[in-house]
Amino acid sequence: MNFSNTEIVTIALYLLGGDTKSIDTEHIAIKADEISPGRFRWKIYEEQINLASVNKRLWDAKKDKYGAFVTGSEKDGWFLTKNGVEFAKENVNQVVSNKAYENRLSNQEIKWRKNELNRLISEPAYIEFKKGNYDKITNREIESFFRLNEYITGKNRDEKIQRIINAFGDDPELGEVVRKLSNKVPKR
Repeated sequence: MNFSNTEIVTIALYLLGGDTKSIDTEHIAIKADEISPGRFRWKIYEEQINLASVNKRLWDAKKDKYGAFVTGSEKDGWFLTKNGVEFAKENVNQVVSNKAYENRLSNQEIKWRKNELNRLISEPAYIEFKKGNYDKITNREIESFFRLNEYITGKNRDEKIQRIINAFGDDPELGEVVRKLSNKVPKR
């Protein structure tokens, strides 16, 4: 395994569900240490994980030159971007067994995905899209699809959209709808 530290923290974030929710630095540090034991440890107190090192790699993972894999901060938690999800999905099996990868979603996350799938396929934007009326879908219907309103702006708006893309962008039933509607979301 020849992954950089930045790539290791990205995969750790993915394994913790960072494609659909923000994850705290400490959780990422523990998972990164599980993936690559010792790599993020202190030199003298080898049993201690160096949070500063993990944090530095997460900040690097935000930068374009390292792939723009994550968004977030220590305060708000870390969340995977589209690039981060794609990278992690392509490489996760090289660092963990298939069983560990399959079991990465919590019961709460599984329940959210099931409920959200049912909600999305009953949304007017989805129904109109499936009828072939893509151009007739209103901004209000698109915002409802992504659970947005005029008060959700900037980073929060982007993260809500990205969460839906990360969760359902590859879904055979919903993927195309999610991807195309995400490009029509009104900016605020």
